[in-house]
Amino acid sequence: MKTSLLIIIGIAIFSSYVFFSLYSSSENVPYTTPSLNCGEKYIQRGNGCVLDPAFIEKNTIIIYDITDNSRTRMSVAPWSLVINLEENDTVTWINEVDFTVSVRDSTKQQFGNEWAKNAINKDQHSWDTGEFRPDTQKSIQFNNTGIYPYRVAATYEGEMGDIVVLSKETNSLPVSIKAKMAQSLIMSNVDNIPGLISIGSGGAPGTGVSIGIHESEFKKHDDAHSYYYEIFKNMIPFDVPITIEFEAPATFG
Repeated sequence: MKTSLLIIIGIAIFSSYVFFSLYSSSENVPYTTPSLNCGEKYIQRGNGCVLDPAFIEKNTIIIYDITDNSRTRMSVAPWSLVINLEENDTVTWINEVDFTVSVRDSTKQQFGNEWAKNAINKDQHSWDTGEFRPDTQKSIQFNNTGIYPYRVAATYEGEMGDIVVLSKETNSLPVSIKAKMAQSLIMSNVDNIPGLISIGSGGAPGTGVSIGIHESEFKKHDDAHSYYYEIFKNMIPFDVPITIEFEAPATFG
């Protein structure tokens, strides 16, 4: 139950592709993000401060207010949650905003009707927590392996995220589903991946996950391809094709 956009420094996520620019559009020079004093339990992402997932309890998602570019909006942390059915099959959302919210499946909205129709465990793609008030929480139990996009609905806006559910059965899933799961796993570790430019999982059947790394990283390692392949292979606890390309970030204008 998940998927949406992410990070202000340039991460714009779509259901099958995420891109973030590292360069300014007008002068074609590296863009330097000003450093912010985010305080305890927050980390900087782009021009804003977000909750640090390291301080959030396992299998828990916080719904809270975030301010960026002088605008306050609702957000979730972590944006992508990974759980293992062998350890704990229940996810809990905690409402820390000042209004009532609900959380519901958004598979069709995120991946499209055709993908949703052919998804594994279709019966688990119609869930809804129901409304819950500020300073309260709601939980959902997941019984099957896969990826579950969700949307937080509120009085004036919504926010999306996703849940990656792992188990002993993960490798038996179709490549298309495992690719989307891998994409979310990588995005959940984005702060620890230098040079990450893009992630795609919506290509031809069987192509897996496609990853773009800033071309400057290529010169930093004797075998940059093997170096990054091992990073992502260790990050993804199931078999899925991984394609890595070293490229220049796009510029605009």
